Amino acid sequence: MDNNSSIIQWNCRGIRNKSAELAVNISILTPPPVVILLQETFLNSPFKFQGYNVIRVDRPNRDGNGVATLIKEGIPFHEETLSTDPAILSTTIRFQNGQVVD
Repeated sequence: MDNNSSIIQWNCRGIRNKSAELAVNISILTPPPVVILLQETFLNSPFKFQGYNVIRVDRPNRDGNGVATLIKEGIPFHEETLSTDPAILSTTIRFQNGQVVD
């Protein structure tokens, strides 16, 4: 990760109807974030976000439903779901310079 890389976090309270809002908000960032952390995604069907790999843990039929990590395409990562109740997702990201973010 270089000095211009960023990670953003958002408690979106439902990403499906806000994905266009997210796309607009990250389009004004230069460079775009390498990682986007989302809470309360409320997902229960396939979800894609252009330019990013989507890793997620859903909690259907529960309040505070789901988390997702979006990682810019081309960045190697390893995912591990630690728990679905509560939703806990662990992701290890390895950047080109060898730096690792857990």
